[in-house]
Amino acid sequence: MNKLSRVFSCAARWCVVPALLMAGQVAVPGPEGMRLVPAWLTQALAEPSPQEARRVETLLARVQARSDMSFIRNGSSHDASQAARFLRAKWDKARGGLQTAEQFVEQECTRSSTTGQAYKVRFKDGSEKPARDFLLDELRQVKG
Repeated sequence: MNKLSRVFSCAARWCVVPALLMAGQVAVPGPEGMRLVPAWLTQALAEPSPQEARRVETLLARVQARSDMSFIRNGSSHDASQAARFLRAKWDKARGGLQTAEQFVEQECTRSSTTGQAYKVRFKDGSEKPARDFLLDELRQVKG
């Protein structure tokens, strides 16, 4: 590496790289160190496939259709329609970083990001089940 390359390398690290990151590129690790790639590419790679997105949409519809349960979030009970709206908001916010419906359930539907409390489902008979388990069971019934 000649002196000019070293100077440019240093300048790239401290001046050019932050400017590019602000211009819609992100640094990702590669075999030879960090590489800059367009931000849209990293998002496209993380987007769920249309098939996985349909699985999540079907899961949300199944939750909304349930009249035999309520969703317990941070100690408050919510009917199925409210639960579906809440989960849809989580889906809309997080879908760019998820690839599978299972990831959605595991990462977004398991516990409160505010309090850390696990979400639960309470059935009409009074029994409760972790929302994670309930949603994964429902998801298993959704064809891919």
